[in-house]
Amino acid sequence: MDFRRTNFHSCFFVNFNRPTVLRRPTGEPHKGTEFLCWGEMGVTAGFSGTEFRCRDEMSVTAGFSGTEFRCRDEMSVTAGFNGTEFRCRDEMSVTAGFSGTEFLCGSEMSVTAGFSGTEFLCGSEMSVTAGFSGTEFRCRDEMSVTAGFSGTEFLCGGEMSVTAGFSGTEFLCRDEMSVTAGFSGTEFLCGSEMSVTAGFSGTEFRCRDEMSMTAGFSGTEFL
Repeated sequence: MDFRRTNFHSCFFVNFNRPTVLRRPTGEPHKGTEFLCWGEMGVTAGFSGTEFRCRDEMSVTAGFSGTEFRCRDEMSVTAGFNGTEFRCRDEMSVTAGFSGTEFLCGSEMSVTAGFSGTEFLCGSEMSVTAGFSGTEFRCRDEMSVTAGFSGTEFLCGGEMSVTAGFSGTEFLCRDEMSVTAGFSGTEFLCGSEMSVTAGFSGTEFRCRDEMSMTAGFSGTEFL
């Protein structure tokens, strides 16, 4: 069996007792238990199965409501994802809201609409251009949040910036961190080269190494 197909019909089911290839008309939704594909695969209708795996120029143009979604290499989901887990890497984009439980991604990940899940983990060159209202946000390496963060915990690494107010409970960062708008959370911890250019009204502020505050501090404790 030649598994190097590059057309729409390269999706298949594996039956180890009797291997078969299941061909479906273009555009017909798949509602099975497991969906595997590769090589320029497209699904133009919603997927409601249990597991979805793909690679290489995969696109899903309608909502995914399954349990698990795994992809890599130029994957895009243009409609909301309501599943439990979403994993991707390398040039992944989600252009509509994500309401799942867990979102994991790698390099060059972007979310252009609000994230309302429980946990968001990402790697280098991550950007969120709309508000984050989840429970936990973790990132590193050139992370930016251009809208308000109202979650519980925000953790980030090198070259992190928050250009709008942070109203969460805890904010941890290090290495070239900047907050250009007011912080109203409970605790703020940072490392070297930290700057806060607007007032801090939290409870505790800890920093070290080239720390500067250009506006008044109205918190309870400053270390």
